[in-house]
Amino acid sequence: MTKKLLISMLISVLFLSSCLREDLPSAETTQVTYQTDEFESDTTEENTTEENTTEESTMEEYPAPVPVISESARVWLDLRSDADGVVMTFEEIAEENDRVLAECDVMTDVLTVPDALSSDEIRAHIGRGHIPNLPKYDTDGSKITKEHLSGVVESMGEGSIPESVTLRRGIVTIRANLRSVPDDKPYRMSPDDPYDTIQQTELHVATPVWVIWESTDGEYFLVVSSNYSGWVKAECIALTESLEAWERFAAPESFVTVIESSVKLDATELDMGVVLPLISEDREYFTLSLPVRGEDGSLSETELKLPRSSAVKGYLDFTYENFISQAFKYEGIMYSWGGLDSGVDCSGFISNVLRTFGFRLPRDTKDQQTVVGASIEVRGKTHGEIAELLESTSGPTAVYYPGHVLFYLGRGADDGKYYFIHAPRIGEAVSVTAKTSLAGMTYICEFTVAER
Repeated sequence: MTKKLLISMLISVLFLSSCLREDLPSAETTQVTYQTDEFESDTTEENTTEENTTEESTMEEYPAPVPVISESARVWLDLRSDADGVVMTFEEIAEENDRVLAECDVMTDVLTVPDALSSDEIRAHIGRGHIPNLPKYDTDGSKITKEHLSGVVESMGEGSIPESVTLRRGIVTIRANLRSVPDDKPYRMSPDDPYDTIQQTELHVATPVWVIWESTDGEYFLVVSSNYSGWVKAECIALTESLEAWERFAAPESFVTVIESSVKLDATELDMGVVLPLISEDREYFTLSLPVRGEDGSLSETELKLPRSSAVKGYLDFTYENFISQAFKYEGIMYSWGGLDSGVDCSGFISNVLRTFGFRLPRDTKDQQTVVGASIEVRGKTHGEIAELLESTSGPTAVYYPGHVLFYLGRGADDGKYYFIHAPRIGEAVSVTAKTSLAGMTYICEFTVAER
């Protein structure tokens, strides 16, 4: 065989080999498995040859979402040169959560589920929700009758609680209202009063709870969440005896966090800070596990595709830029007491924004103000003293007044006013407000690493 013929045959073989490689599956067919909190992963690429073998490949890393900064938010970021610096690491936030859990009586370590509670403990949780005094008024202005309220109280079944009650594990499957008594009827102070006095808070999708009792008609569960206990419609909770199935949502190893104020997909409503287990991801979507309540009330799951722009893998880095971005995503969202009607109230606004970074807070302002962040009591101090403390803060900061909380933004360079963003009251939306006086403030809470 001549040298020229050998070279020609070699070129032909190389050409055919190149064509075969182009027919192999591309990286877009990669199947991803996530394993740990650090999202270390094993990735396999299916080879569709006759041997049906697999080979290892490297998982493609997708970029984190770019913070969405509105024009009104940009004003406050432009004043800082360190807005992209990490204020607290995930480990430091986890330590802060442990401290708050230890120091705040209303917080519960729901991941540590006891086998049972005593009748006295069950009654204590029932007693945390006040029974409304009459007169109270329904939506149409009619009075709540004594007979109706007596029936609601009787349905709690307090007289039939045994000495020991076995707990059940539950996961919230539908955004739920947590009530002080098992009733969905509003209890308003007057026919024109918009506040429902028995609304305690909202429970978001995938929230883990203990189900500790139920109403005599079976329509309501008495539940304990991480920061509240009360009555929730049973149709919103899925039960499971499997610790593994419950922990898949209660403590997922690989997860994403919703970073929009609210995401509505068909009948599913996901609030900011909702955490869902991660199945896989591509350039456009996260594929997630969504908890579902079966016809028999048991927990199952279905897959949900969520646009990458609506969520982040794990938690957001706690930077001032991300904090401002998250807070201003609520701008224009209407206030709603206790999270009724898909809205947000002042303390819920604070909690939801900070949940995207992994913080776990008490729900009510009276509990938040004394334990969250580097908490400094300023009750009774002069305007000058409060101003000096406020202007010395560098991290994201919440300020508390009796029954109200706001995020501090900064002081106006031109007018000298102090600016805040908050959820004001019913009938108003989350917005920026300016104050010339700081009188009446009770606590300044800076979210940063602080010595205790």
